Amino acid sequence: MLRSTCLLCVLLVVSVLIFSAVQGFAVATSFNARYIYRLDYRGTADVTVIVNATGQDYVRLSLEPGFVDGTLTVYTENGTPLYFNVSDGIVTIYTYGQVGMLIAEYLAQVGNISEEVIVNATIHPQGPASVFLPQGTALTYVTGDPDINFVNGSIVLLFSKPGTYSIEYAVIPPTQTTAATTSGTAPSSTITSSESSTTQITTQSSETHSSISSSSTSPQQQLSHYLPFIGFAVVAAAIVAFLLIKLLRGRPTITEPEVTSGLDDRDLVILSTLAGGELSLSDIARKVGLNKSVVWRRVNRMMREGYLERRVVKGRTMYRLTEKGLRAIGNER
Repeated sequence: MLRSTCLLCVLLVVSVLIFSAVQGFAVATSFNARYIYRLDYRGTADVTVIVNATGQDYVRLSLEPGFVDGTLTVYTENGTPLYFNVSDGIVTIYTYGQVGMLIAEYLAQVGNISEEVIVNATIHPQGPASVFLPQGTALTYVTGDPDINFVNGSIVLLFSKPGTYSIEYAVIPPTQTTAATTSGTAPSSTITSSESSTTQITTQSSETHSSISSSSTSPQQQLSHYLPFIGFAVVAAAIVAFLLIKLLRGRPTITEPEVTSGLDDRDLVILSTLAGGELSLSDIARKVGLNKSVVWRRVNRMMREGYLERRVVKGRTMYRLTEKGLRAIGNER
């Protein structure tokens, strides 16, 4: 009897310890996160993850499968860098219970281009997500039933819970709308692709068929009525497709020189741009006319070398010159 009682006590103690360990692990790895994806015309996403890490010793996040090595930075809401480790697509961020809010930023190739003008993207947020499509694109397909809003001319998809979501959008460069309008081929708001043109043809044909049927005309009269519209739309779709393919194939390839030490001309341009005051990464890329990933690598290298520093202002990461950076552009002048 005594042995049975002792054995039962031991089993209870072990059960309590196991339960406590599991609960502790759950606390250590649970978090509240908000995801922001900014997609471009090539299916590359600028991913920002905002995590409430209050009371956590560390946080683990699954990176998007198309994560671009060397683009990940993690810092507190005050701009203090945090130590992290990436292994097998998972980043472990060490907070030691001293961090309230942390921010992780990186680039990921989440999509690919099909039929020259359609981008198919897939994202895997671990929490609620906001997805910004590029300006001048049209949403053609999405899973997950998100709320759809418009912000500054861009489509924004709002997903309320974690999941895997597929997004398809059509690239519509502004020049295409102008060309179509000039040639008189834009009876509707925008032609997105040959598929949308076919939809317009079907709609026009259905409307024409209904009006002809209501007036009791013959099939020959119906055919003669809507054939010009079909031919007109087919020609318009062919012209738009040709211009899109020519534009996309004609884009120049920019070669990024490798800089191992010192500053080159592009670095000096970035530093001079910041002479007027602090800017975000997107603002810098727009002003200097370089790809955001290129600017990202250069800015991070110049931060390590002491030319720049970073801080977070109202949730936005801003960059500014240090004294060393001011001296660098002063010497060039």
